[in-house]
This record gives sequence, structure tokens and C-alpha cells, in this order.
Amino acid sequence: MTPRAARRTTAGVGGIIGVLAMVVTVAGCAGLPPANSARSSEPLPTSAVGAAVTAIGVPASGGDALVITIRAPSGGAGCASRPRAQVIGYDRTTLRMETVVESNRAPYCTGTTSRTFTAPLAVRGRQLVVNGQSWEPAANDRFARCSTEVGCAPPDDRCDPVWTRTLTPHFDLPPEKHTLVVACSGRWLVMDVDATGNHRRWFAELDAQRNWQVVASGSAAGCADVQRAVPAFPRSLCRNLAVR
Repeated sequence: MTPRAARRTTAGVGGIIGVLAMVVTVAGCAGLPPANSARSSEPLPTSAVGAAVTAIGVPASGGDALVITIRAPSGGAGCASRPRAQVIGYDRTTLRMETVVESNRAPYCTGTTSRTFTAPLAVRGRQLVVNGQSWEPAANDRFARCSTEVGCAPPDDRCDPVWTRTLTPHFDLPPEKHTLVVACSGRWLVMDVDATGNHRRWFAELDAQRNWQVVASGSAAGCADVQRAVPAFPRSLCRNLAVR
């Protein structure tokens, strides 16, 4: 075979091998699933999602456990599984926990559903704080939700700071506000309020449910601001007040 014929033969064999390699590659690719199909069949990662509590009780049989009802995401598979209570702290008087479910698609769930589960927890006379909300023992083996403002056992004295500070959330003031109780006696309250660009005085009275309600406000000295609105307000609590 001449050198030229050998080169032609080699080139021909190389071309055939190249074509066969392309055929094998194409055939192999044709047999594989699309790149995205493998990902679409994989389960999404699950994560703990907070679930609001609607009721807490104890088992009829007794024992160290709680029966907890929550509102969980719903609307399809993967919305909520494994409801549970996680203890995040405790001491001699208080047991703190949070309620969660496992979910891999909570942002896409279209509704909520009620779920009840039993949590093996030894309460043993402690107050419960669940998801930041306080609960206390009540009748019929149940727990009752406590006031978000004054807690489970507020003092009887309405001049106590636990009660006087309930006045401020009802008004739109910046977080950096400062309040000072100037006078408080039985049914009446005087509070100075300072915030950015706002220096006022509030006059409050206990309502029928014994909650503080603002009945007048202003910045004048003495009793002028309150006695125009509430003549019965005692002068002894306001006569020496300075201008705000």
C-alpha cells in the first residue's frame, strides 16, 4: 500500500469512528431523563414552621402530658406533619415552649386546619408560656389564655405599673417614648408622656371593667385641660401641675 493510500484509509477509519461516537453519544442522551425531571421528583427540604395554639388541656387519664390544639397550614401534601411542642426554657414557676409543624411548602399552602396532639410534658404546677403567650390552669382540665397586657395574676392595685403601663399601647407614639405617672389615686390617674416632638399630659379614669381610659389630655398647667372635659376630676391631683 502506498503512503497516500494509507493516509486515505486512516482518514476513512477515523471518520467512521467519529460518526459512530456521535451516534453512541446521541443514543445515550436520548435514553436519559431531562435534566429538570430528576429535580422535580426530589422532596423539598422540610423545616419547622410555627403554629398558633387555640386550646390546651390535660389528658382525661391524667399523667405528665398536655393535649394541644393548633392551627396548621393545609391545602396539599407536605403542608404540615409532625406537630409538636418544643421546650425552650423552664424554671420553678414557668414552662416556656413553642408549637411547630414540619412543612416543605408552607408559603404555598392555601388554608389552615385544626390539629390536636398530645405532648409528653411535666407541667407540675408551672405557668405555661406558649409562643410568647401566657396560659393558666382553668376549670375542666383546661388552660385559659391570660391577658397579653397584664399577664395571669395582675395586682389588685390599679396604680401598680403593671396596670398604668396599659394606657400607652392605645396611642400611636414612637417606641422611644417615656412615660411618668405624676399622680394616681383610686379611680384617677395623671401621666406625663414624652416622645420626639410630643410632650403631653394624659388624664385617665377607670372604666366599668376597671381598665384605664384617657378622658382628657393637654399641656396646660394645673387642672384646666381636664376639668373642661371631666369636672369631677379631683383638683388635688392636678392643681400643682406645671406647664408641659
